[in-house]
Amino acid sequence: MYNTVKVEGAVKYPGAYELKPMMRISQLLPEEKLLPEAQAERVEIARRRADLSLEIVAVNLKKAWSGDADADLLLKPLDEVTVRTELKAARTITLTGQIVRPGVYPVAEG
Repeated sequence: MYNTVKVEGAVKYPGAYELKPMMRISQLLPEEKLLPEAQAERVEIARRRADLSLEIVAVNLKKAWSGDADADLLLKPLDEVTVRTELKAARTITLTGQIVRPGVYPVAEG
């Protein structure tokens, strides 16, 4: 489904959610939907750009909950939201040059 967002990590109910018009991250993930060990200050949204490259956006949910409009991002179709249990830097690799899909890509563990 195109009009969904995926939620994973330290949340009570991971999975795919319907993306409602003008839905913000604070509406998708209010404080009561996070597990106690969740790092609300460091939530990641993986989203596709128009050229199909992947962009990782860091979000501070505590700021979003407190009404900070800059932190309370508007969600886009097919966003993948990850709530971490410990603070980790996003592991990415940047591909450039004469390749089919240059961009920033997440690096999977293992």
